This record gives sequence, structure tokens and C-alpha cells, in this order.
Amino acid sequence: PSVTVPAGGTATLDVTLDSTVGEPGLYGGFITGHNADESVVVRTPVGFHKEPEMYDLTVKGIARSGGPADLGFIDVMNVDDSRAFMEFPIMRPSDAGQLTLRVPPGTYSVMGFLLGPGELVLLGDPEVEITEDVTVALDVRQSNEYVIETKDDTQPWDVTLSYFRQPLQGSPIIHGFITLSPERFFAAPTEPVTKGSFEHFHWWHLIRPGATPATSPFLYDLMLVDPDRIPDSVHYTVGDGDVATLENRYHSHVATQRSVELR
Repeated sequence: PSVTVPAGGTATLDVTLDSTVGEPGLYGGFITGHNADESVVVRTPVGFHKEPEMYDLTVKGIARSGGPADLGFIDVMNVDDSRAFMEFPIMRPSDAGQLTLRVPPGTYSVMGFLLGPGELVLLGDPEVEITEDVTVALDVRQSNEYVIETKDDTQPWDVTLSYFRQPLQGSPIIHGFITLSPERFFAAPTEPVTKGSFEHFHWWHLIRPGATPATSPFLYDLMLVDPDRIPDSVHYTVGDGDVATLENRYHSHVATQRSVELR
């Protein structure tokens, strides 16, 4: 099609795109204009992106109050092949508890950590089939509080909550969140995965209430692991048969030297 633009005037030209033609990708071209003898030529670029099959994945963070979560660290991975899609969006207060990503069809892991007043929550769904627009709700109210029982009265000094998600192909996700007390810690149960593998693991340093690691007469150093899923109960009892006592003494030729123990 062509139009003639009168001197000093304007004209309208419709450009029609046929999205049924061609493979997904970027396309471009030009609309060319010239004067009568073609001594002056102008070109207006036209381009478009033909998107492959994609769907909306909406992640909703729900706080304990039932309102939108303020802060969350979300992991989204295609578990058929993480090279197809892997992103780590952050849910901020301005998001009003909702993030939407465009993803190709497949099986996805949607996990993350939500932070609320005085609490840290691990939750999500490690295996979501996406063949249409999908919403995944991360609802703090569905989580259970961690309880670690020992023969001694203890309190957490520092805690690491983590999970590992291995896809069928590509790189895995290992996400751990380290925090100091007096946070409370929660996790929502998940179903066992059928693609790849999943592991829930958490590391606890427990000391006498009111003490510090330097003044506590003991330090429990506990790594607890749940294969396949986050269980319905995150209440753990650690008995004498589950632990060994290790006594350490450190000496330095410098009387005032301070040191940090790492294990």
C-alpha cells in the first residue's frame, strides 16, 4: 500500500502484522517515503516481537494478618530444564504482595522466604504444572513453627533455613537464609516431588536462654535434613543418641587475642 502526502499536509498509513506467519522472534522493517523524483528519502522503522507460547505465573504473598506480604525472596525455576527459565524476583512493599512473571509452559518450582514482624517463613510449591495462567499463593498462615527439643532448655542463637531443588537438567537452586534470634521460624509443608529432587535442611545453634555463645555452658550445633519434602510437622526431638559431645580448648600466646570458631 502507498499514500500520497500533499505538501504541508499529512496522511495515514495502516500497517498490518500477521502473527500467524513465521517463528517466534524479533521482526523488523521500514516504511519508506520519498518525493516525486526520489531525491529525498525517509524511512520509519517498524518492529515487533512474536512471543513464543508463554503464560502468566502470578505469585501472591499472604501475611499472617491475611493481608499482602511486605517482603519476600522468591525462586522460580523450570524443573524440566533450569536453562529454560530461572529467576529470583524480590517481593517489595510496593508490589502489594503480588508478582507476575511470563514463563514458557512446563513444570516449575516456586519457593521462597517471606519475612514478617519477628518471623521468617519458608514456603512454596516445588512442583507446579503450567499449561495456562497460574497463581501460586504463598500463605504464611499455612505454615508451622519450628520446634527443636533437647534435654536442655535452649534458645536459638543463629539459624539457617535452606532448601535444595535439583531439576532434571541444568543447574539446581540452593537457597539458604541465615538470621539471628529472637526471630521465630516457620515452614509450610510441601508434597514430594516427582521430577528431579528436593531437600529441606536447616542448621541450628542452640544455647542456654539468656546466655551468649561465650557464656553458655553448651552449644548445640544441629544440622537437620528432610528428604523429598518439607514435612507436615517441623517439630524435632534431639536425644542423646542423636548427638555427640565435643569439648574444645583453645590457647594462644597472645593473652588478649580474640578468635572465632568456624565449623
